[in-house]
Amino acid sequence: MKKAVWLQETKVMRFEDALSGWTEKRLMQEAAAALLGVCPRSFRRYVDRYHEDGIDRLVDRRLPKELAAEGVLDMEMANQYLEVVFWPSWNKRFAVPAAQSGNGFVPLLSTDLDDILCLKEERKVGNDNCVRYKNLSLQIPPGPHCRHYVRRKVRVHEHSDGRLSVFHGPWRLGRYQADGSPAAAA
Repeated sequence: MKKAVWLQETKVMRFEDALSGWTEKRLMQEAAAALLGVCPRSFRRYVDRYHEDGIDRLVDRRLPKELAAEGVLDMEMANQYLEVVFWPSWNKRFAVPAAQSGNGFVPLLSTDLDDILCLKEERKVGNDNCVRYKNLSLQIPPGPHCRHYVRRKVRVHEHSDGRLSVFHGPWRLGRYQADGSPAAAA
């Protein structure tokens, strides 16, 4: 399916969803308009057009001036024009050769995936230098960067096995067992 046709069909489907939600009183006019990415006034115009001429009135039949000058009359001709004329000229005009040859992906080096693939929540450290997390109180030990973290925002990482870690920026402040007791240093 070509992009232009797909976009038109998507617009029609979104309008039908928004209209049904609005007529069934599940959505307010503002929410229905937000589904379409238009203001409520435009949504109301769409509804009026729909009631006057049906769904075909909502499909954008206009073609850009460049296509009209080339004699393009419908969507099928427009898609063919894009493939044969427009994209090759666009690429010729704007394409830039790569500065380096090879793969652009960078391998993942020395990263602890356990700290990436976990639940993360931001917390504020209390006056007792403890973080509250799921009915647990995690005491933060003094670190080399700071003696206390009172009133600072920290991240609590809950790992897949239930272990917890507390981070301030890139620094791990502490590791804890699932019951909140400090874990042995690794």
